[in-house]
Amino acid sequence: MNQPRGFRALMRVVPLVVAVSAPLAMAQITIVDDSDAGFTVLNGAWATSSTVAGYYGVDYHYLSATGGGGALGAVEWRPNLPSAGDYDVYVYYPSSTARPDDATFTVHHVGGTADVAVNQQIHGGLWVPLGRFAFSAGTGGSVSLTNSASSGNVIADAVRFVSVANPPLFVDASLTALDGLNVDARSASLADIDRDGDLDLLFQGGSGAQQLLRNEFVGGGVVTFTNITAQLPGGLGPSWSAGWGDYDGDGDVDVFVGQSNLGGSGDVLRNDGAAGFSNQSVATGLDDPGFHQNVAWCDIDNDRDLDLILAMEGPELHEIYLQGPPQTFTAVGAAVGFQQPEGVKAYGMAIGDSDGDGDMDIYISTCRSNNNIRNNFYENQLVETGSLSFVDIADANGTQFMQNSYHAEFVDFDDDGDLDLLMAGADGQRTKIFRNDGGNQFTDVDTLLGHDLLDNRGGDYNGGRAVDYDNDGDLDLFFHDQRVANGRNQARRLFRNDGNWQFTDVTVSAGLDFPNEGAYDSTWGDLDRDGDLDLVAATNTNAPERVFLNTAAGNGNHWLMVRLAGPPDNTTGVGAAVYTTINFGTPQQRTLRREANTSAGTFNQSDLPVHFGLGAADHVDELRVVWPSGVEQRLCAVAADRYIEVHYPTAGDFDGDGDFDLVDLAAFDACLGGPGADPTPATAACAASCLSAFDRDADQDVDLSDWGRLQ
Repeated sequence: MNQPRGFRALMRVVPLVVAVSAPLAMAQITIVDDSDAGFTVLNGAWATSSTVAGYYGVDYHYLSATGGGGALGAVEWRPNLPSAGDYDVYVYYPSSTARPDDATFTVHHVGGTADVAVNQQIHGGLWVPLGRFAFSAGTGGSVSLTNSASSGNVIADAVRFVSVANPPLFVDASLTALDGLNVDARSASLADIDRDGDLDLLFQGGSGAQQLLRNEFVGGGVVTFTNITAQLPGGLGPSWSAGWGDYDGDGDVDVFVGQSNLGGSGDVLRNDGAAGFSNQSVATGLDDPGFHQNVAWCDIDNDRDLDLILAMEGPELHEIYLQGPPQTFTAVGAAVGFQQPEGVKAYGMAIGDSDGDGDMDIYISTCRSNNNIRNNFYENQLVETGSLSFVDIADANGTQFMQNSYHAEFVDFDDDGDLDLLMAGADGQRTKIFRNDGGNQFTDVDTLLGHDLLDNRGGDYNGGRAVDYDNDGDLDLFFHDQRVANGRNQARRLFRNDGNWQFTDVTVSAGLDFPNEGAYDSTWGDLDRDGDLDLVAATNTNAPERVFLNTAAGNGNHWLMVRLAGPPDNTTGVGAAVYTTINFGTPQQRTLRREANTSAGTFNQSDLPVHFGLGAADHVDELRVVWPSGVEQRLCAVAADRYIEVHYPTAGDFDGDGDFDLVDLAAFDACLGGPGADPTPATAACAASCLSAFDRDADQDVDLSDWGRLQ
């Protein structure tokens, strides 16, 4: 077999240089509150607050309104800074409308002082910026607060000094992005509802918490959200969960909102574009009356359209709704073996083809105060028997060794191509990763390590996510901590994957260390389109909802975002498996696998581009998509550090852009007569792409016979 003509000219041949990006310097963040030696009550009648709950130490408020009087009372925060330089200075105080709108903070910095007036009636629970100032190392600088306000009692809580030279990885953008929005949300989810290229936001929760916000980044260049809740239909009840998917195939992503336990039914909200959302629950047959903890769209019966999976709190049992005829759904949970007497108390749901047989399996994690309810591993028997049915194999495959658990997710941690299982330990229980050994048999990674996977069990881990926050190609671990318990007072934890199942807690240095703020789940997505994953964290305390923007895109690691454009029955490719091979033909070759929005996790199934951190690799040698229909598609020599859209394959579409054009014609000419054996890594990686796009007669080469079939 001959080498393809012009093949090398077609391929983007890049010298394969193996490099390790330099680690980021340790972030320098100094927080001073009343528990630190640097906090002093200088003078005046101050008292600790008994009416407003604080997060950093104890709140101090001046005892009487000042009416604009002199500085009769003052407190001071004096940090011990590790190095000289510029610092961004922030103040923190709890929410209270009784505070003055002109509390005066004085910053004592190198070269002088600066007075900054702060309206303490707003932005409580946020780090409010005072400005950027130069400080010497040690304790030479300070911030003081006097009682010199026009009215009301000024309040003192904490001051934060953040080094400009060594900032944290995550920037708290809650103030600029959400303007201090506080809706007491339980969870959040992301989807591009208006097809403008950026991710919009939906909060879930009790009365008033369901808020829909449009991301204004595209067109504005800054992550800010506009409240468009008026586009949702009325009559929605309290809820915990949301799942995004284009069930009607019109190209606009729709959402199923799971109901709470206060009556009513779940709501499927059809995205009608500029007209907003309309409630189609009754018309589709999806007005399910259960208490929906986990909801997810996927093609569970391999007929190409989206079905709906519901994991219940109870007393209703888990349910599956199959679609067919189009936009009409029928409940089949009992008939297919998805309902058992103990099929309640679901708090996490993983969906994926865990045994690699071509159909989707389902894992449900459970939690109950007396620790006596089992988890379920529903193995899909569709391929084996020809009809949809499930067998619960949790007792036999090594995944039943849990007490209370929440988040569950199928992901490939060890790059072996099959799906491992992550489960968050709730109520201080151990968090687990179960390694997939093939054939739906799993090994508890704790037994490989000889110790617990994590050194911090949390107060009550609920939400979670396997996420490559630093773009190094390894999946790291994130957990949302729901409450103060087990000696832990923390809002969230982030663990860096150091390889070989070793995870290091980097929450503090990453800038995510906050006392507990309640709620149950967070969501990740690239809000500012810079190639790294940002975090939206719900809160249901008096703290505002959080937005943390990730700055890892500047660390030198490369990335790729893949948006799938599927056929009309699954336009966003929910359930596809996407693989990237990097460093092809070298000892550092690896293939990363990521799933396309398949797992519900805890309480959200967002609709996101598929994200790959690539480390030092500046291109992808081969990108392979296994669509839910089973069709495989291969692209080659894909440049990194960009968003791409890959369309469902059609004959001759070499570059995956959805058409057969001059670029594809040139590719056919380059592939003609091959592919042949070639030692060049980039060339060899592209051989499969030639066959994928052009080998219409399946004879393992590209020739004029294939050209005839492309006409």
